[in-house]
Amino acid sequence: MEIVLADSGIPELHIYKLETRELVDVYQLHDITDVVMVGSKTHAHAFEIKSGDTSVLVMSGTTELSSREWIWTFKKLFWPQTIPTPSNNGMYRQSVFCISVLDTVTL
Repeated sequence: MEIVLADSGIPELHIYKLETRELVDVYQLHDITDVVMVGSKTHAHAFEIKSGDTSVLVMSGTTELSSREWIWTFKKLFWPQTIPTPSNNGMYRQSVFCISVLDTVTL
């Protein structure tokens, strides 16, 4: 998974197959208004990226903590001026996460 800036200037989330790095799907991330935890019958730690009242993408971390870290990371990407950057003695923490795409809405 990676976020890239398209030629149009709109950020895009690219989803790849883990084994082959084959591009599976692309989500345009324009007019994003929130990233929040949501209830899901199949995934206990689901969260969604929203544009207004519309869900753009629903994902899930393997634990509540990993989902909250993903939410914080997305919020930092969308609104860098409003999110304080945590550090540990001046060092940034790097993590690797696996996510599951649950449901999508095409805008």
